[in-house]
Amino acid sequence: DRKGGVWMAFNGRTVTRIVGNEVFTFSPSDGLPGGNLCQLATDASDHVWLVSGGKAGVFEGGKFQSIMPVADPSCIAPARHEGLWICSGPKVLHLGSDGKSTILGEIVLPGIKPTPTAVLEDRFGSVWVGTSDAGLYRFDGVAWQDTKGQGEFWGQLSRDASRQYGKNLQFSP
Repeated sequence: DRKGGVWMAFNGRTVTRIVGNEVFTFSPSDGLPGGNLCQLATDASDHVWLVSGGKAGVFEGGKFQSIMPVADPSCIAPARHEGLWICSGPKVLHLGSDGKSTILGEIVLPGIKPTPTAVLEDRFGSVWVGTSDAGLYRFDGVAWQDTKGQGEFWGQLSRDASRQYGKNLQFSP
């Protein structure tokens, strides 16, 4: 965080923050939801977010405040400007620090229920979702693109990056 703190989750049962020589441990009595898997992220406004035990929350006033239910397990990443990206099952949504959520979309595949394992927003504003069983997907602001075996996807990514940086950059699967 901006105060130099390092946050760590231990099996979803406790969260620890280390700042200099001080150690702070948070447990369910501090609003930490139960669950075995806990992910933490700090956004551009220095809010510390977490998903654990089927809940998404934010650290405020020395406690974790649950904001909304999510699929368990879920994955999170800070949004570039404010708030958090959450993959909750096949749904991808943005959660603002005001507690309002907006669904970006859903990764729907015939016969497959994708299990998201990672989400991030790149510097171009595209949201990427990696899954353990269905590949890598990119939302470009209009639609989801499956990156598996799509040469045109990688060609467009190369053109976008080349325009941004003024260099001839190439990406390939």
